[in-house]
Amino acid sequence: KKKILLNNYRKLTMAKFKNIEFLRFIFSLIIVHFHLYSCIDNTFGVPFYQTMGTAVRDGYLVVEMFFILSGFFLGRGCQRDTSPAWSDFALGKIIRMWPLAAFIWLFDIAAYQNFEITYTAFLNLFFLQSTGLVLNYRLSVLMWFVSALFWVLLFYYYLLKNFDRQKTDLWMALIVFFSYAAVINHNHGALSGAGGPVIGGIFSLGILRALAGVGLGCFLFRLYHILSTRNPAANRKAFVVFSLLEAGCLLFVLVNTVFRHISYHDKFVFIPVFAWLVLSFCLRLGIVSRLLENDFSQKLGKYAYAIYVMQVIAFYICNRTLWKSETIVEHPLLNITLTLVIALSAGIAGYHLIEVPAKKIMSRRHGENKS
Repeated sequence: KKKILLNNYRKLTMAKFKNIEFLRFIFSLIIVHFHLYSCIDNTFGVPFYQTMGTAVRDGYLVVEMFFILSGFFLGRGCQRDTSPAWSDFALGKIIRMWPLAAFIWLFDIAAYQNFEITYTAFLNLFFLQSTGLVLNYRLSVLMWFVSALFWVLLFYYYLLKNFDRQKTDLWMALIVFFSYAAVINHNHGALSGAGGPVIGGIFSLGILRALAGVGLGCFLFRLYHILSTRNPAANRKAFVVFSLLEAGCLLFVLVNTVFRHISYHDKFVFIPVFAWLVLSFCLRLGIVSRLLENDFSQKLGKYAYAIYVMQVIAFYICNRTLWKSETIVEHPLLNITLTLVIALSAGIAGYHLIEVPAKKIMSRRHGENKS
């Protein structure tokens, strides 16, 4: 019996969630779409861009999904028999995140030749943007997410690896609750706040958002661990209900981040929706999560981080080529489609030309140093 339980446990911690990779890919493009309207230098008086810029102002909320997913996989990784030491985990995150951050720093130097931008991007090489130590947080603004995610993952991993589980769960629950409460109340219902704004002169909103989302994701893995042995969608009626819930939640997110925003000022409503999507997709409760459980979804997901970081390059290219054409800008659908294609291409290029080669080199050198 113990052997069966151990085998089931190992399957849970080693399982691949290909459908989740599809969500990561789609949500990375939603972030690009959200930023697009504020990055066009000249709209040639076309009102569509201002209208849509207001309509999709909740697009930033999908970042919360990335935090939650990171916490889910962090919780799973900490339960593995072969989970690495904290120092090795930290180095692994540096190898994963740093190369593209370094490339953006070099790009900022070459493209803008501005001391403030160069200095801020340099600090981002050390993942400092969301720590409160970088005052010009609006420069290289996209890196706040990378900074917050890096430090919070290290913090939670240390807690989970070195302290008693019951005490850790209590502290994590308090951190999640008060972090969400602080962000929501500070922003009058919104979940916004990047790397620079701080509460009480100490707590960065970016760090608080990461603490809340990653912590929640860790608890979701615990819940997944329990539910995965019970097969909630065992009968046809349950499967139909879960399929409707799954499709409805996904449609709610897509509609209210890509095409419009909800008028209700308290954006916390998105958090339980995101949490349900993570559980439903990981447990494959409905038809959508099962259809997306394929190798193609997994291949798309590997580009998500590069798409997010490399959108800076994509917007720079568009402002100097695509968006200079009045003909293209006057046709918003064509313009948006071409911009997303350029962002996707930049992400794919960044992954294959920077992320993968750098990971191989840095991993090889780390292995040589250990030996």
